[in-house]
Amino acid sequence: MNDFIRNHEPTPEFRASLEREIARVFRRESQFAPPRRRLRGGQVLAAGIALAVGLLLGAGTLVAAAQVQDARQRDELTGTMATKRLLAIVRLEMARLNYAQVRAGFEAGGLTRESLITAETDVRAMEVAVARIDLDIEEVRASAAPPRDELWAPLVAGRDFVKERLMLDASIAQQRSTIQERAVADLERAARAGVVLPAAMNAQSDLQAAKGEMEMAAQKLALRQEFVAGRVPAAEVERRLQRFELVNAIERILGEQRLAAQRLNVRGRAIPPLGAAGELEAKKAELQSLERVFQLTQLRKQLLLFDMRAATNAK
Repeated sequence: MNDFIRNHEPTPEFRASLEREIARVFRRESQFAPPRRRLRGGQVLAAGIALAVGLLLGAGTLVAAAQVQDARQRDELTGTMATKRLLAIVRLEMARLNYAQVRAGFEAGGLTRESLITAETDVRAMEVAVARIDLDIEEVRASAAPPRDELWAPLVAGRDFVKERLMLDASIAQQRSTIQERAVADLERAARAGVVLPAAMNAQSDLQAAKGEMEMAAQKLALRQEFVAGRVPAAEVERRLQRFELVNAIERILGEQRLAAQRLNVRGRAIPPLGAAGELEAKKAELQSLERVFQLTQLRKQLLLFDMRAATNAK
């Protein structure tokens, strides 16, 4: 680091050349200036040149100090992220090993497809985690500052790191949705064959969550493109994102309610649960329904207040 600082300090040769240039200009000015103004003009000129040189050297020192600070922060951030990347790589390898074992167990008939889907999803999630860390490291190297994920963050050296991370989020959401769609299709085929599996409702719920993630990623990408194109200011991007998050949360809870109702219908057609265990399950389902109703009420109030404030600000 000391070498880096020294590389940005003015060299003795540079200082000597500046001194020679000052002396040369002073002699030239003294030679051609009128006698009465020679001393005063020369002094003024020399002082002006000295001041300019001082400002130049001072500015160079400030630039060097800023560059040193940037380099120090860049090194600290990339060092921390390199450690995170190493840990993420280890987790990825563990997820891949787990997936291979689960797949072998599934093919041998000892494990369920749900276990296989979970293991496959874990691998995809860890792959995206490593890719995100790589993007963060590249952004730090380009900006010497922590990565920014806000939809209204500026480009870095002409590169849209925010969009690239959003694309990764969209890709993992798409992969999860595809995996869950495959699982739901398998369970529906089993149902048509007369086999009703409890995992069917869980698969539907997971598919709904994956689709919600896809919608969120798509909305964020659209807002990011609007901001980068200069069509929407940062405050409006933030407002639209907040509103979409509220609407998305409401739709998610409504979907959970519909799935819960379907689950109750399936249980109603089956043999009614008996004993304390059955009563406990019924009470849990009732409590979850009440919680969802409360959450919906609160979210709808927030959305109403949000829209009222937006309408007031627009006037």
